[in-house]
Amino acid sequence: MKVVIIGAGQIAEAHIIELQKIPGVEVVGLCDLFASPLLALKEKFGIPHTSTKFDELLDVTKPDVVHITTPPSSHLFLTKQSIDAGAHVYIEKPLTVTYDETKELLEYAEKHDKKLCIGSFHKFDRAQKHASKLIETDELGKIAHIDCVFSYDLQGIFGRQVMSNPDHWIAKLPGQIFQNNLNHPLTPILPFLSDNYSVRAWADDWTGNGVVFEELRVEIYDHDNKFTAYIVFTSNVKPGQFRISYYGSKKAVFLNHYNHTYVEDSAPKLPGNLGQIIAIRKIIRNYSKLFWKSLYDFVFGKVTYFTSMNEMIQLFYDAIQKGTELPISVAELDKASNIIEQINKQIGRPEDRDQQEACA
Repeated sequence: MKVVIIGAGQIAEAHIIELQKIPGVEVVGLCDLFASPLLALKEKFGIPHTSTKFDELLDVTKPDVVHITTPPSSHLFLTKQSIDAGAHVYIEKPLTVTYDETKELLEYAEKHDKKLCIGSFHKFDRAQKHASKLIETDELGKIAHIDCVFSYDLQGIFGRQVMSNPDHWIAKLPGQIFQNNLNHPLTPILPFLSDNYSVRAWADDWTGNGVVFEELRVEIYDHDNKFTAYIVFTSNVKPGQFRISYYGSKKAVFLNHYNHTYVEDSAPKLPGNLGQIIAIRKIIRNYSKLFWKSLYDFVFGKVTYFTSMNEMIQLFYDAIQKGTELPISVAELDKASNIIEQINKQIGRPEDRDQQEACA
C-alpha cells in the first residue's frame, strides 16, 4: 500500500510514525507548500519523494491512499485531485468548511468508487470501545442521554497562535476553534443518532478576547430514538477534559479519554448503605485493574498517544483492500458536518455580536 501525505505540519509526523508501524505500508511521498519542513521530514523518516507541487508528486508516486493534513479550506480540492489520481483519502478533521462541500465530496467519492475516512480516532480508544460494546450487547439498555465534556487549551501552542492572529485559518473558520475540534465530542454520539434530530447551540467569549468564542454548549435531540445528547466545549477549566457519559435504562458508563479509563454504574444488588459500599468497592477494583493494565502498556510500549489512530488507519486500509466496514461510516461523516454547520449558523462570531451591541 503506497501512501502520500500532503501537509508537513506536526500532525503529519504522527501519521508517518504510525504508518511506518503497519506491515505492507510505505510512505512514498510528502507534499507541502514550503520546502524546509519537507526536507526535515524526508531526512528524519527516509521518505523517497517530496515536492511542493501536489500534482507532480501524484504523477510520480501513484499512491493507493492520500492522507490530507492541510487546513480544511483545501480539503475539497485536494480530495478531488487525489481521487482523480486513483487514490482513496484519509482526511484530518474537519472534513470540509461547509456542509455543501461535504455533500459534494461524499458524492464525488461515491461516483468514483473511492473510500474516505476522517481522523476521529478517539472512536477506537479503549474506553470508547468498551462503551460501544455495552451498547451493542444491550448491557447498557436503551440510551436516554449522552453527555460530552471537551476542553480546549487557549494557552497552549495552537490556542495562543489563534488568539494572537485573527487571520489564522482556525480563527477564520465559520465555527472557529469549535469547528476544528467538534468531531471529537460528536464521534461518541453519531453511531447512535438517527437521521431525525434537532440541534440547539449557544456560544460566548467569556475572556473578552474578541477573536474567537471559547465557550460552547450544544443540545441534540433524537426524535426517533428518543434520547438527548449534550456537548460542553470549554476553554476555561483545568485540568484538560474529554469525558463521555452514557446513561441507559439498565446502567451507565463514564469514560475519560485523557487517561483511557471507564467505570460502569448499575443499581446495587444489596439494599441500603451496604449496597452503596459494595458499589464503591466495585469501582475501586475496576480502576485498579485499569491502572495495572495501563502501567503494563506503558512500560512495554504497547500504547502511545496515537495508538487509536494506528488502529483506525489499519481499519480504513482493511476496508479498501478487503471490503470490510469503514471505521467511520459515510452517514456519520454526513451527520457530523450537518450538525457542525447548524451550530455555526446559530452561534455566529464575536465580531457579529460586537456589531449588534454597537448598533443597540
